[in-house]
Amino acid sequence: MASGKNSSGAAGTLLMVGSFLVIGGFLYWLAGRSEEYVASITVETTEATETRDLSSATVVPADVFGVNPAGQSDMLIQINELTIQSLLDSEAFFVEVAGQPYLIKMSAALVSDSVSVAMGENVSVTGNVYQMTDSIVDAWVAMGSLSEANKIVATFSETFIEAMDVTTYSAPGASNQ
Repeated sequence: MASGKNSSGAAGTLLMVGSFLVIGGFLYWLAGRSEEYVASITVETTEATETRDLSSATVVPADVFGVNPAGQSDMLIQINELTIQSLLDSEAFFVEVAGQPYLIKMSAALVSDSVSVAMGENVSVTGNVYQMTDSIVDAWVAMGSLSEANKIVATFSETFIEAMDVTTYSAPGASNQ
């Protein structure tokens, strides 16, 4: 009986080693395929959103937008009468929408035109609504649009507007002196 235990133990060891080799080989093959797949991906950049006619933007009242921001994700929108609550580095800021902070990220064209805003200013924003993902925030950090310290603040937003135009104006009733 002792020889029966030794032979089954040896077979079990051989099966275990064999399964490790098969799994290791599969993972090696999979890693090679993923490199080929990543190398085959081409990124196309379109400047269609940059050259879009901003006058075709649909004007959406801030209170309506605040109810369902993601509902306007398929169209170019303009929201008037927004007040900047806080700045998020030099290319993004929060405005108040329906009593809550909402993230606005300036497009590359606005940044290259040296458009800047200040806390407390009243603005009109024209742009598109996008769903926020971790990869978007990581890309902003990689481009230098957002600091690593502010990354966590941006990730709390479910959606954001990529602004193609930001216009500042005086609040109604404010003196122009």
